[in-house]
Amino acid sequence: MTSQQKKALKAAKQLERQGKRAEAAQLYQRILTTYPKNAEARRALQKLQNANADPAAKLRALYQQGQFKLLVKTAEAFLPQVRNTPGVNALLGAAHMQLNAPGAAETAFRQVVMAAPDKPAGHNNLGLALRAQGRHADAEKAFKAALGLNPAYAEAWNSLGTLRQETGDATGALEAFEKAANLRDDSPDVWTNLGNMHQQMGDLDAAVEAYRKALQIAPHFAGAHFNLGLAMKAVGQLDTAASHYEKAIAANPNFTGAYTNLGNVLQSLGQLPQAETALRKAVKLSPKDANAQNSLGTVLQKIGRMDEAVAAYDAALNSNPDHAMAAAQRLHQMAHMCDFRAYEDFAKITENLGIKGDEIPPLTLLAMEDSAARQCARARRYAEATFPKSAPAPTPPKDTKRREKLRIGYFSADYRNHPVARLIAGTLAAHDRSRFALYAYSFGPNTEDELRGELSGQFTQFRDIRAMSDAQAADLIAKDKLDIAVDLTSYTQHSRTGLFAKRLAPVQMNYLGYPGTSGAEFMDYIVVDPTLVPPDHRAHVAEALLTLPHCYQPNDNRRDVPKDTKTRTDHGLPEDALVLCCFNSSYKITPREFAIWMRVMAKIDTSVLWLLESNDWARDNLRAQAQKAGIAQDRLIFAPRASNADHLARHQHADIFIDTFAYNAHTTGSDALWMGLPIVTLAGEQFAARVCASLLTAVNLPELITESEAAYEALILALARDPARRTALRQHLETKRNSAPLFDTEGYTRDLEAGFDAAHARWRDGRPPADILIKARS
Repeated sequence: MTSQQKKALKAAKQLERQGKRAEAAQLYQRILTTYPKNAEARRALQKLQNANADPAAKLRALYQQGQFKLLVKTAEAFLPQVRNTPGVNALLGAAHMQLNAPGAAETAFRQVVMAAPDKPAGHNNLGLALRAQGRHADAEKAFKAALGLNPAYAEAWNSLGTLRQETGDATGALEAFEKAANLRDDSPDVWTNLGNMHQQMGDLDAAVEAYRKALQIAPHFAGAHFNLGLAMKAVGQLDTAASHYEKAIAANPNFTGAYTNLGNVLQSLGQLPQAETALRKAVKLSPKDANAQNSLGTVLQKIGRMDEAVAAYDAALNSNPDHAMAAAQRLHQMAHMCDFRAYEDFAKITENLGIKGDEIPPLTLLAMEDSAARQCARARRYAEATFPKSAPAPTPPKDTKRREKLRIGYFSADYRNHPVARLIAGTLAAHDRSRFALYAYSFGPNTEDELRGELSGQFTQFRDIRAMSDAQAADLIAKDKLDIAVDLTSYTQHSRTGLFAKRLAPVQMNYLGYPGTSGAEFMDYIVVDPTLVPPDHRAHVAEALLTLPHCYQPNDNRRDVPKDTKTRTDHGLPEDALVLCCFNSSYKITPREFAIWMRVMAKIDTSVLWLLESNDWARDNLRAQAQKAGIAQDRLIFAPRASNADHLARHQHADIFIDTFAYNAHTTGSDALWMGLPIVTLAGEQFAARVCASLLTAVNLPELITESEAAYEALILALARDPARRTALRQHLETKRNSAPLFDTEGYTRDLEAGFDAAHARWRDGRPPADILIKARS
């Protein structure tokens, strides 16, 4: 053997060791061309050819083992004549798809189509690679080419259905999936896809049937269990939904989405520790899954670990900076903690958050800014995204005569010891039973307290629909034949506003619970008053206005005026101090008003600030902010939570109630005025920022309403320095308690009933909802 042969053999073996088998084979072939009797080169070449004898089988084994990178490397080492066969390219393309390399997959699948143009599978796989690149038109051509070769090729119908679903062609997608299911009724994937399409189109019964067929074929199919869980959640069967998520996890222990959805359902069931466990597993499996991190934040927030909740929202935003829900919830929790850095962060995204991109629950940002236009835009965006389909109002009857008793349905999560229930209790009792029949629909916690018992006795029917799905509840409600449906909860906790999208009554109203527009086209009216929505803000309310003459807010004049037997000292207050009081929730306190409060306290040495106790973070942060402003921390005093009677009684120890700006005192404002405590407010722009001005107008104290921050600060200082004026204001409130419009429960109820009558009369007459003004009774 010559030195040249030895050198060439050495180079070929080196190529083999590097995995470059095709190049090695070519070099062995050249050696044999020049030296045909070189036995060593012949044996080496034969060995390489034997290794490539059944290449597809070897690649198939690697694919089944999930070794996709090794599969690609192995295929690339094959001899060209072996590598370019349809079987090898098909497996190579499939491996590239698993490696999220659709461009490389396209190249491989095009080789398959060129080599076997009459095989529909190649066209279908090419379409999948094109679809993964977002080339929808090209993908559709490929799928249709497959179907042109074989119209009964179920896989191509399934692929075409998925493509149409992605491109928004719901009807076309459903048609394609149905054809696939008819052709391959033994495919759990096809039945699951058909179920997903039915669910997307709102046909949950058909979706459930499809998922159950998938599970009959493959009882441990994780995807079908997962999607059946989604359907069960949508119809309100949360326990069943949790069971299917658990089965999905048993079938696929690394199914992040199943853990996330299980955590969300357990949260809804009130099983917060179990929800946290499931969501932490989801986060462990997929640390960059923003939805899992966001859900974990929500659970931690409900448990009361607010700092951990904010950290979870931060993690969600690190994974997806555009995650609107995480951004909004993070800001909302920071506001609850009185972490004023939230407002600096919010200023960077104010124009877009909840307005462009994904929707957010409108309540989350209501206290963070005073903008009627942006709050309305957020509400509209939320309603459009959350309730995409709504039923129209029914056709009016031919007989336009009013029935003897209009049936009013009051829908609430708060039939219990809750501010909304305390406000409306008197009005419910005062309704004219000869002209109105009242129906209650409760979907919040049943605390079995005294107030719930009292309220339930005010209705012709009191129905607890908490455990019902929206569809089940709507069927029940339809049998009650309501004339007017009133949403007392709207976008607050335990919201069921989706029920109203099903059209529960000819006339539907947004009232009391949420201080702002619903933004929903299916909500006909919102109850307001002349102060809440001035003419230049009318465009920022989606509903027609039902304007009551005095104040939109009901009050119960049957309640007591309790006296506090405790001293200021008992409440931790200095006996001789000027007590500035704000019993609003902590998340309503923003840097704007807090800075003014600190300046006032700096000028009034004897003043203290009496706030409602919320959480440790809020207390510590507010005291730290006070210290920065030069105010001793012990001048901020926090009142613990108390029964409603004890809370009302302690108002006698305060001198001035100082209001928050973007989200005023609402129930807390009525409480203060009922107890004779004057309030200084700043009339803002949005509904929530004008409620206290409405309350003060309805007790004939417009002089306590200011129009600028400077005027607000000046009025607080003036009252702080004028004890006689404060005494006169208290006397005015105590004298007018039984005559002021704010506390005229019977008169208020007659006005509300007049509004109900007028709104329903418009519908009976065939006229659309329009602004209604109820004039003051003489």
